[in-house]
Amino acid sequence: MTPSTQQASDLAECGWRFEIITKPDGTTVEIQVPLTEEEFLHPQEGFHLPNSTFHDDAAGDAKDMLARRYANDPTAAVFRDLIVKWDIPTLGDHCPDTCVVFGVSDKDRVRTEFLVSEEGTRPSLIIEVVSRRYRKQDRETKVKQYAQAGVQEYIIIDQRTQRGQVIDEVLGYRLIERVYIPITPDEEGRILCETVGVRIGLQNGQVVMEDAQTGQKLLNSRELENRATRLAELLRAQGIDLIRFRAIASMTNAINSTKLPNKIRDTRRNRHHGNYNFFQQHPNPFIRRLDAKPPETYRVGGWGISRKNRRDAKTQ
Repeated sequence: MTPSTQQASDLAECGWRFEIITKPDGTTVEIQVPLTEEEFLHPQEGFHLPNSTFHDDAAGDAKDMLARRYANDPTAAVFRDLIVKWDIPTLGDHCPDTCVVFGVSDKDRVRTEFLVSEEGTRPSLIIEVVSRRYRKQDRETKVKQYAQAGVQEYIIIDQRTQRGQVIDEVLGYRLIERVYIPITPDEEGRILCETVGVRIGLQNGQVVMEDAQTGQKLLNSRELENRATRLAELLRAQGIDLIRFRAIASMTNAINSTKLPNKIRDTRRNRHHGNYNFFQQHPNPFIRRLDAKPPETYRVGGWGISRKNRRDAKTQ
C-alpha cells in the first residue's frame, strides 16, 4: 500500500476535516486532517465522520424504515447525521447516525442543526452504528453522555470480526430515573424499543425491524421496490394491463378513504364497475387473491408463520 493510499484509508477510518495552513512563503493551502476522539464525539458542521458500506447501509436502513413508520405523523421526525445541540451547557454537541424526535413542530423544515432549547423537545431514540476506530466512544462514552442528555433509549448496532468470524450485535439502553439500564435482548438477539414500538436486530448483516405488537416486518426502500417488481411481473404473467390495474386500484382506494357517511360511501362503492371491490369481483382468481386479508400471524421463530402454516406444522 502506497503512502497516499494508506493516508486515504486512515482518513476514511478516522474521519477528517479541512484545515488551512500557511506555508513559509506566506501562501496558504487546505489539507485534510484526521479527527481526534473529541472531535468525533462532538463534531461540527463540515466534519466528515468515519464511514463504511456496513455503516452507511445500517444507518440508512434504520432511518428509512423509521421515517416510513412516522410518515403520516406531523409531530414525529426522523433525522440522520443532524447535529444536536443540547440544552445542557456542560454537554457538547452530538451528530447521531439516526434519531427519532417526538413533539416536533414543522418537521419538514430544512434544518442544519437541531437546537433542543428552541425546538422544545429532544430525541427520544438514538441509533448509532459503531465506527471501528471509535468503538469505545460509541459503546461506552456515548452511553454516559446520552443518559445525561435525557435520551430515553439508545441503540448500538455493531459488527466486528473476532477470530476470523463476523459477529453482529445490537445493544440497547433505556433511561430509568436518569440512569441507563441495559435492555435484555430476546432469544433472537433483538432489542425492544418501547419509544417506537419495534424490535430491532441484525440478520445477515442487515438491520431488521419488526412491529412489537403485530409482528409485521418493517420494509426498507429496496425491499419495497423488490416487492413491487415481483407483483408487476406476476400481473404481466397473468396478462393484466398494469396501467388499467393501477388506475382502478387507485380509484378504489380513493373511494374507500373518502370521509362520507357509511350509507353514502357504500352507495358510491356499488356504482364503481358494478361493485366497489374490483379485486373481489375480478374473473381472474389471482386478482381476487390480491384483496384477501393477510393471514393472522404467530411468532414461531424466524419472522412468523401464518395460522394455516402453523396448523400444518403441528400435523407434521
